[in-house]
Amino acid sequence: MQTRILLLGNPDARPDGLERALIRAGYGLSEAAGPTSSPGDAGSPDLAILSLLPAHGSPEDQLAPLLRAGWSAVPTIVLAPVGGSDLVVRALALGAADAMVAPIALSELNARILSRLRAVRDGFRAAESSNAQSQLFAVFKEVALASRPEEMLQVLVRHLGQSLGAAHCGCIFTLEPRRGRLVAAAERPEIRSLEVDLDDYPEVRHTAATGRTTFVPDAVRHPLFSHAASATPPSVAPFAPSSAVAVPVHFQGKSVGAIVVRTAAPSPALTVDDVAFVETLVATTCRLLEQEERRATINRRQASAGVVDPLTGCGGLDALDRRIRDEMERSDRYARTFSVMLVDVDGLRFHNKRGGVEAGDRILSELGGLLQRELRSPDFVARHGGDEFAIVLPETGDDGARLTLDRLRRAIAEHPFTDLGAEPVAVSGAWVTYPDPALLTPDDLFARAEAALTAAKSSRAPEHAA
Repeated sequence: MQTRILLLGNPDARPDGLERALIRAGYGLSEAAGPTSSPGDAGSPDLAILSLLPAHGSPEDQLAPLLRAGWSAVPTIVLAPVGGSDLVVRALALGAADAMVAPIALSELNARILSRLRAVRDGFRAAESSNAQSQLFAVFKEVALASRPEEMLQVLVRHLGQSLGAAHCGCIFTLEPRRGRLVAAAERPEIRSLEVDLDDYPEVRHTAATGRTTFVPDAVRHPLFSHAASATPPSVAPFAPSSAVAVPVHFQGKSVGAIVVRTAAPSPALTVDDVAFVETLVATTCRLLEQEERRATINRRQASAGVVDPLTGCGGLDALDRRIRDEMERSDRYARTFSVMLVDVDGLRFHNKRGGVEAGDRILSELGGLLQRELRSPDFVARHGGDEFAIVLPETGDDGARLTLDRLRRAIAEHPFTDLGAEPVAVSGAWVTYPDPALLTPDDLFARAEAALTAAKSSRAPEHAA
């Protein structure tokens, strides 16, 4: 996780080459004229560097915002101008973590930054490092031992809720900008999939929009909560949150949701150390989830090996059934969408009568190879019946399925089938998209897809299973 440093004050007062030196040292930088209402609004910095300018007021005035609640947990290094030794003394007396007077040696400044960060990040404050590290290892161990991905998330939110004294701790997958799915809640373990309005979770909505952690040390005064439709999610007992943090859940390079933690009086408000604790656990859990998904993918491929329709070279019914169940479970876990498409060869019986069953088989064989070549690598195609193919399209909704069917139709129409010469092969197609509240099992999914295919064949147009 990259360390974030916030540069405050007039850029003209900073040492030459400061930004370049910090970037080369591997830090992430952000800038502001002065402290925002909370560290979360500034990207939750790990450390702040304030360049004092006498013309901008006394050190007391310039440092005061950094000493209030929330910012007081962010160590601040003060840089004073030439001849500002008295400013250094006053800054340290006011509570600055460190102070230096110009001319500033950048190598010395970097050493001081490392020293300050070591006390905070490496030990979550030196006085509490032993307890914090013990907590981390205990949670890591239990999360890693969970047998399924959803159990990993449930273990994570349960431990975070207990460790931080949270009134609410949960995992929310974002479906749309203002709609999400609560898949785990520490205070209500029975929750597995509850649709929520993200207007009730402004910190999650902000994290989904920015892809970064959102830290709200004082929810009563924070603008995110002042504009929220409701500060209390309907899934939990009523309470007024005093602080909150939302940490993004990254899966395979994408932000799919967030872990949200909220405290309420009289429990202590969340601190920057608490945010670092949550970020560390969430990042580790995300890595475990990705490892689990890679293992599941390998297992799916191994399970499908040898389960192939001998005529078309596509998957067989057993492999199709396993793949559908895997995709439904994956969709439920990670709030992902997938579609299942049925493609039927129009008039195959006519071709069988005219050229014999062998000619019909050759058409199916060529069609199976064509479908496998035209589809993406994550897609899966299986022979579903005599003249019917089933195609699984991960990460694909209605629009993507429609485009896929149009593309397949064009490729099939342009293909010179051995037994037909210039005569094209026409196909009918239909699809169904998951998740859908009416589709609970693979049988439900295929029943609706078959009904849509029947309608498509009668209308000779692609029909979405609505």
